[in-house]
Amino acid sequence: MVPCLRDNYAYLLHDVDTGTVGVVDPSEAVPVIDALNRKNWNLNYILNTHHHYDHTGGNMDLKERYGAKVIGSGLDKERIPGIDIVLNDGDKWMFASHEVLVMATPGHTRGHISFYFPGQSQFLQGTLCLVYHVANFLKELPCRCSLPSGRLYHCQMTLMCIVVMNIL
Repeated sequence: MVPCLRDNYAYLLHDVDTGTVGVVDPSEAVPVIDALNRKNWNLNYILNTHHHYDHTGGNMDLKERYGAKVIGSGLDKERIPGIDIVLNDGDKWMFASHEVLVMATPGHTRGHISFYFPGQSQFLQGTLCLVYHVANFLKELPCRCSLPSGRLYHCQMTLMCIVVMNIL
């Protein structure tokens, strides 16, 4: 987790076998660059869950510095800075040797997508609005699935919803 702005987080992904590195929703570049430097990693991919600036603000600086490919929703392709790879609901993408399933999770924005890594039980969702149909969707994920959020209060809302709906 990389703290960004005052209340956001970006997430670094790293494949130890290939050295492939990605960042999810970099709202600003400097904290991500600092984290990458500390680990001596080179950034390959920038994954955006939606087009809002607090999730894409670091795209262009990171892309320019590392030559990383920017990934985002086809519905947001005109609004995500530097987008190179357009993915839509149901698409599968490979992060190194890890299959990633792209899922449309509209609510916060029309083009919001989430990235599900079934082999690692990771569900990366940015700012997922936990309306009833999305919470029901979460019931279908494996019991031990991790649900990191870009903001602390979203983590709290997610946990509250999981408890109230008895999802896990």
